[in-house]
Amino acid sequence: MNGLNQCRWLYRNRKKRKKVSCDMEAVLPSVFTMTLLSETDLVSTIGESVALGAAGVIFWGDTSYASSIASCSTLNDYLKGPLGRYLLNVSTAAEQCSQELCKSHGRCLRKEQDSDVYLHLSPSTHSIISQEGQLKVTRLPSKTQSFFPKHFQCQCYSGYTAALQQRFPSLATSNAGDRRHDNTASSLVLLSVNVCDSKIPSLSIIHLDKMNFLRNRLVVLGLVLLATILLYLLLPSIRQGSMEPSLEAQRMGLMVTPDPPLPSINVSIRTGQLPGDPPLFFREALPVDGAGRQILPRLQVVLLHGQAFTSKTWEELGTMALLATNGYQALAMDLPGYGKSPDSEALKTDQNRVDLLSRFMESLGVRAAVLLSPSMSGHYSIPFLMKNSAQLHGFIPIAPVGTRSYTPQQYQNIQTPTLIVFGALDTNLGAQSHKNLIQLPHHWALKLEGARHACYMDKPREFHQGLINFLSKLK
Repeated sequence: MNGLNQCRWLYRNRKKRKKVSCDMEAVLPSVFTMTLLSETDLVSTIGESVALGAAGVIFWGDTSYASSIASCSTLNDYLKGPLGRYLLNVSTAAEQCSQELCKSHGRCLRKEQDSDVYLHLSPSTHSIISQEGQLKVTRLPSKTQSFFPKHFQCQCYSGYTAALQQRFPSLATSNAGDRRHDNTASSLVLLSVNVCDSKIPSLSIIHLDKMNFLRNRLVVLGLVLLATILLYLLLPSIRQGSMEPSLEAQRMGLMVTPDPPLPSINVSIRTGQLPGDPPLFFREALPVDGAGRQILPRLQVVLLHGQAFTSKTWEELGTMALLATNGYQALAMDLPGYGKSPDSEALKTDQNRVDLLSRFMESLGVRAAVLLSPSMSGHYSIPFLMKNSAQLHGFIPIAPVGTRSYTPQQYQNIQTPTLIVFGALDTNLGAQSHKNLIQLPHHWALKLEGARHACYMDKPREFHQGLINFLSKLK
């Protein structure tokens, strides 16, 4: 399905049996590709289903996942990283919401079906860590109140009835002997406490429904655990995942940009691998004119990626083709341990990572690059900015990690033109990184409304507009 909005609407409307016309001649045969869902995709599929009351998720797979060490390693990193963390996040949040609103006797559903609220743990109260190879949820000291009562309501299990009868008419009873108890329930509603009452004695039904809920959740966790065990036996070692820090929110202004010219010709994207420790896989799109002829680049743009992505993200999003048709050379690399670049033990310090970026640029003849860096890649780009800013013609951070490690004076010493990009809904890294990066003396801000952490995935058109507009201002 094309686009996240269509994906969300598929899940939200699957119960409405909406009729959709389809031109059968336009239906193409399906093709299997091993494409891992990004964090944004997980939210739009699993997160959307859980917020609508789903009790379990089914994953399909086959032996092709274990056809090579590379595919095994990729899948293992995904299970131990984005997928495992997200499953633990939503399942724990769903359980806590059930305990808080339903006394563990029901499921939580959105009050407004079309709202963009999800059963996610709050980063101000919880953290997910990797401990001895296992992902665990830890609770942080915080006075933040739960947001569950504001955005979610309770759907009781069979055999239980809701405190607010008019919200659950199919579960309400008119038994005269229960009326006094219903009045008490109404007073609870006034206190914004939604509970499921056990006044209908149907213990066998209650037991079965709760068991189904727990069984579905255990099946999902069991599948993940089984896959992890199999991969552990297949691989000599397992690389541990990392977690980006949770941060406070800030508000910012949106930079208005004109529409960039759309690619009207085919752009060839070549791939290669630079030798070294570690070898670095990359993709390159060379600049072309309106007739498709190669031209000298106006600028060279180096694209890094976030934890759930690779260099292929920029190809699939159309960013590389857009840059090439606007006269820019685009170079996207797989960071070590991601995509087709193997991991390395020689990247434990900031200087090691700075040297790696320098080697990449020097090997490909990049002299004054514009460095684009989302999220996790801030471990590379922010130290590089601080140590080698003279090698950069421009800097485009997209909610990067690592911005808290430097002083205001260090930021003020940097003269590199910078475009700070973030999603309006990214109340964590986007807000905190902006708070620090606005100390750079030559900066612009691009806020993408309705977008989350991977804002360029949620709003690619607006992101591309801001990107081309910023590059056009660089001399």
